[in-house]
Amino acid sequence: MGGPQLSPVIDCAVRVEWASQDELIGHLEPGWREYIGRPGTMKGGVGGKNISLSLAYHHPDGDYVAGGLETCAEPRRLAAALAKEISTAVLLPGRGMLIPADNNSVLTVQLCRAVNDWLADRWLSADSRFRGSVLVPNQLPNEAAAELRRCAGDPRFVQVLMVGNGLGKPFGHPIYHPIYEAAAEAGLPIAIHLGGDAVPDTLTHPTAGGLPATYTEYRVIGAQALMTHVVSLIGQGVFERFPALRVVVVGGGVTWIPPLIWRMDVNFNAFGREAPWLTKKPSEYFREHFLVAAQPLERPLSDGGRLRRLLASFRDMNRVLCFASAYPEQEMETPERVAAAMPPEWIRSVLFDNAASAYGPRVLAAVTT
Repeated sequence: MGGPQLSPVIDCAVRVEWASQDELIGHLEPGWREYIGRPGTMKGGVGGKNISLSLAYHHPDGDYVAGGLETCAEPRRLAAALAKEISTAVLLPGRGMLIPADNNSVLTVQLCRAVNDWLADRWLSADSRFRGSVLVPNQLPNEAAAELRRCAGDPRFVQVLMVGNGLGKPFGHPIYHPIYEAAAEAGLPIAIHLGGDAVPDTLTHPTAGGLPATYTEYRVIGAQALMTHVVSLIGQGVFERFPALRVVVVGGGVTWIPPLIWRMDVNFNAFGREAPWLTKKPSEYFREHFLVAAQPLERPLSDGGRLRRLLASFRDMNRVLCFASAYPEQEMETPERVAAAMPPEWIRSVLFDNAASAYGPRVLAAVTT
C-alpha cells in the first residue's frame, strides 16, 4: 500500500530571480535604462543580482537553500527542480516583490512594468506549468490598476501581488479600491506575501510595538503584518464592495488563523455598529474569500496530530488552506510534508482544489496542457 495520491498539485508560490540587472534593463524605456545602469542609483541591487530594496532580516543559514539562487534564475533548472507532483507553479518575482515599497513611485511604476514583461518573456514561455504574478505599484493605485489590466490580457498571469507596502496603510483601506476593482474585473486573486513590511526604508513595521532584533524574532511574530491586512480587508468591507475577490496569503504559517478569526467574530459581535456595512460574521468572509498557504508549517506541531487538531478546531479549514513551496527559501515546503500533516480527507483540497477554485481557468489550463 503506498501513500496518498498527491498529483496534481498547484504550487502557489515559487520564487524566481534575475541573474543580473541586464535581464530587466531591456524591458525599460531608454531614459530609465541609463538611470538603472548607473552604479549606486538604486539601493540593494545595482551591480548585483537584484534591482530592488532588500530585506532587513535574513535567515542565518542564507535566505535560499544551497544552489537555490542559481536554480531560480534559470528556467530550465527550475523546471527540473520542481517536485514531480507539481502541475502548476505560480511564479513570484523574488525580491522584486519589494519594489512597490520604494519611495520613488515614478521609478516603481517603470520597474513593475519591466518585471512583468521580463516574467512573461523569460519565464512564462519556458514551461507549460509556469504561471505568473502581476507586480503592481500599489503606492499609486490608479497606475497599479492600469498595469494590472495591461497584464490581465495575458492568460498566463493568474494573480496580483500586493507585497511591498509603499503607502504604509493596511490593504483594506479604500485607497486601494482601484486595484481590487481591476482584479475583480479580470477574475484574478490578490496575493499577499510575508516580507513586504520588512524593508528597512518602508513606511510600515513588520511587527507591533517595535522592530525585532533578530531573524528568529521576526519569524516568530512576522505574521502580524499579514494578520493586519486580513483584519483590514474584512473590517473595511472590501468583500462587500468586491464580492468576487479572493485573497491568497503566503509565508506566515497557519496556526494564527483560529485565534485571530475567533477574536474577530467576538469583537464584531460586540462592536458591529462600527462596521455597519458588514452583512456576515468575519469568519464567513474569511472562509469565502481567503486562502492561506501551509508554508511554513509550524514544525513543533506537525508531529503527533497536534497540528491537525488545532486546524480542525476551525470549521471548514479544509476549504481555506492551499499549498505553496516557497522554493527555494530555507523554510520551503514539499507536497509530501504538507500532506503528511493534514487529515487524509483534506489532502486533495489543500494541494489542488482550493487553489484551482481561486485561480480558475488560467491555472486549470496548465493542468490539462
